[in-house]
Amino acid sequence: MFLIVACFQSSNNIAIAAALDAFGLKTGIGDSIRMLLLINAAIIVFLYAGRNLYRVIETVMKCLILMMVIAFLLNCIITKPSIPDLLAGLIPTIPDGDRWLLVGLIATTFSVAAAFYQAYLVREKNWTEADRQSGMLDSVIGIATLGGITLVIMMTSAAMFYGNEQVPKLKSAADVALQLKPLFGVWAQVIFGIGIFAGAISSFLVNALIGGHILADGLGLGNKIESKWTQHFTTAALLCGMIVAILSFSTGMSHVTLIVFAQALTVVGVPVLALTLIYLGIVKRRENKASIPIWVLLAATIGFLTTGLLAARTVISIFKQFNQ
Repeated sequence: MFLIVACFQSSNNIAIAAALDAFGLKTGIGDSIRMLLLINAAIIVFLYAGRNLYRVIETVMKCLILMMVIAFLLNCIITKPSIPDLLAGLIPTIPDGDRWLLVGLIATTFSVAAAFYQAYLVREKNWTEADRQSGMLDSVIGIATLGGITLVIMMTSAAMFYGNEQVPKLKSAADVALQLKPLFGVWAQVIFGIGIFAGAISSFLVNALIGGHILADGLGLGNKIESKWTQHFTTAALLCGMIVAILSFSTGMSHVTLIVFAQALTVVGVPVLALTLIYLGIVKRRENKASIPIWVLLAATIGFLTTGLLAARTVISIFKQFNQ
């Protein structure tokens, strides 16, 4: 889990650098590195100095998500995407060209790591069996909201970019920001930059916290968010992500490509987490310690097989690229 988080954290750092491009700032590698150093230092200070960390993170996440929902939804309405084309898009097809886009999309939306971490969040909120209905409602609303944002962004992108020869090849965040132009005009890049920045920051600490928290618990050094070893290992995840991002800048790849590649790599370790969840579910069910429905275990098994297939394809693709 810690290694998956560290890999995903690098994409958050790269997104911060991409936000600078989206703002229209012509920044070099040095500017990006200084920005990452500053933000990571600020996050680490907040991690150690903050109080009631869970409540603060929860409130900030809600505000940032609300901002993104309003901005992208209004823009989507103005772009008027084709309803027949949207319905046709429900038919599963393999996209032409770069399949890393598909793998990266699944890795960042079908988050087994987040599902695994739910047990820790339930414990932080001191929930019991009596809170199950409330927890289910929270889960449904959260998943529907984030899934809805993803759908709206894809609909807007398709309406703006598909078949439009005037659109440049999407190499930078500034190019992708054109999808917001119908609503925000010349401010599209700034608004999109704020969106990327908000998206990266909203998962910046939370993502690292997942890895640090579970590693501390796994080593028997503390199972609370505010335990010192959770803070230490979270800091290590933050630094790993920052260092990998800084080193990746030397490759000369675009920020968009780097983000997709970093997110796609996270699927490699996900099957282990999925299998662990299934194992825990079966054991607790046999011990009569949890009333887990059979359909939940079956759905989890399908998820495991899906992530296993993606992980295998990802490893094979990477192996072929290194041998070319």
